[in-house]
Amino acid sequence: MKNPLYKAGGVPLVWDSDLNPEGLALTYKSGKFFSTVGGYSVEERSTGDDSLLYVAQLGAKFPLGDISSLTAGVGYFAYTNTIGNLPFYNGRAKGNTVDLIGAYVYEYKNTELFAQFDTRVGNWPLKIYAHATQNSEVSVQDTAYAFGAKVGSAKQDGEMEFSWTYQDIEADAVIATYNDSDFGGGGTDADGHLLKAKYAISRKIILGGTLFVNNVDRFQGVERDYSRLQLDVEFKFN
Repeated sequence: MKNPLYKAGGVPLVWDSDLNPEGLALTYKSGKFFSTVGGYSVEERSTGDDSLLYVAQLGAKFPLGDISSLTAGVGYFAYTNTIGNLPFYNGRAKGNTVDLIGAYVYEYKNTELFAQFDTRVGNWPLKIYAHATQNSEVSVQDTAYAFGAKVGSAKQDGEMEFSWTYQDIEADAVIATYNDSDFGGGGTDADGHLLKAKYAISRKIILGGTLFVNNVDRFQGVERDYSRLQLDVEFKFN
């Protein structure tokens, strides 16, 4: 299914933008308030207990004048049966702490806070956002946060948008399998900047670029610089 969880500014701090979880979710909206609860299958095992993911999120969107609003909320997500099992995708830790056989050392149970302020500057829509989470099952390398801003919206002919985000993702703040697969080469134990730009040639063809300027392997290895430039062409057929 499409991921039903709210991400302030769309940042991939916890969930990659193209993650499609498998399981059940219930969403509810009433007036200013929204909520989601869900349970997902993470990894099935024939020789042991399966790993599952349980999520809950509660938020509200408050109008602030005629053109502005503030969306804010809290969430909780928890994995089961991580300790002693191999990382969920191809056994790759991607920054998480593992033992000598490559199995997870910790559980991952997280609380999150998020906020997004929406307004307009002239004819340009503006978003200012922040998102943070902490894993309660570890005492170090347990926190991840992101903040940034986005101006514009590339949806119609000739429209443009630009965004900047700073992220800091400590090694065991989140499960590295499911957060951004591009930031820092994918996974955790990284910090740095994401700069994005888009230009709509038409409503159905959009050019885009993303620049990653990051530091990686800060805790699990020898810290080094990581840079990546991505260029994209998006086609819409609807």
